[in-house]
Amino acid sequence: MARECPDGILLDINLPGQDGFAVAAALAASFPGARIVLTSADADRVPAEALTACAATAFVPKQELAVADLRVLLSG
Repeated sequence: MARECPDGILLDINLPGQDGFAVAAALAASFPGARIVLTSADADRVPAEALTACAATAFVPKQELAVADLRVLLSG
């Protein structure tokens, strides 16, 4: 990722090892211009303060990924 400098990152919250919130925070620090959109099948268990703290741009439940306009969310 360091060579590519992504503009947008789609990231699942439920990851093995570090959770998506921690990974999102690290990515936001490394790529401050990247827009980070988090997703999860467990949408009802995602605290709003965790989204803010990890610098995520948005959250889209996995059930809504097919209808979400990710180009808009990831491009700003």
